Amino acid sequence: MLITASELADELKDEAPPVLLDCRFNLLDPQEGRAQYREGHIPSALYLHMNDDLSAPVEPGQTGRHPLPDLSALGQLLARLGINRDTPVVIYDQHQAGFAGRCWWLLRHLGVRRSRLLDGGFAAWQAAGGQTEQTEHVPIPIDWGPGEVHTRTADAEAVERYSQLLAPSAWDYASSEGESDVNLLDARDHERYLGRIEPIDPVAGHIPGALCRPFTANLDDEGCFLPVDSLQQDFLALGLDETQQVVCYCGSGVTATINLVALILAGFETPILYPGSFSEWITDASRPIGGEHDALSN
Repeated sequence: MLITASELADELKDEAPPVLLDCRFNLLDPQEGRAQYREGHIPSALYLHMNDDLSAPVEPGQTGRHPLPDLSALGQLLARLGINRDTPVVIYDQHQAGFAGRCWWLLRHLGVRRSRLLDGGFAAWQAAGGQTEQTEHVPIPIDWGPGEVHTRTADAEAVERYSQLLAPSAWDYASSEGESDVNLLDARDHERYLGRIEPIDPVAGHIPGALCRPFTANLDDEGCFLPVDSLQQDFLALGLDETQQVVCYCGSGVTATINLVALILAGFETPILYPGSFSEWITDASRPIGGEHDALSN
């Protein structure tokens, strides 16, 4: 799932090196990542844009900010980039992996089995003295072929059911009709989770019943993932049971993938992604919003 900068440098010398995908992006400046790529990238890397390539168009009032792209179209795009389900791929962004994580999850979703994240991203590559270039390479297309989906997702209706079991009072229920075997995990920072601030979406708060694990808590100061034992201890301290399913969400289904990666590294059963996330949740005014008053201890 992960590869270090030094390991990548060695693999790029092989006769059949991995395909590199640069996914740098800025939510507040959507063209910044593409400009950074043009200024300098890891040699042979190809660029994928979060909004244009890794998301479908937003449908106001219906979808979140980054709906999943059409999977057939994405598969054809990957084929044009020289990627099929057997191709080794390494994905990176600047350093915190949120955007690279989205791409990694989509490739995994499509069955690209040999995709990995560059641990620490482009910053780690630079810190290790890795070379960069400005050349934009023309990929050699490859056949894509049919395949199976290899990850799990939850839609808003499923998340509503989980929330009702986890936080019945938020839904005006006297008590839960049963115990949930699923946990909801919010990847945004605590201030957004608590509803104290909301810099992007029009409504602040969280999905009732969710725990909070900021995606950055899985990373060290250099943007590399924490050791497996540290991740295991953190998730257990949060109250996550390895026998239960975990549904990961964030603002728009992007940085939630980093909690998903961390859970897999920690040995949890393959977690579930709620792609629409909080920005989709709030499109229906009948859904309750959690705030500081009902935040779970975490």
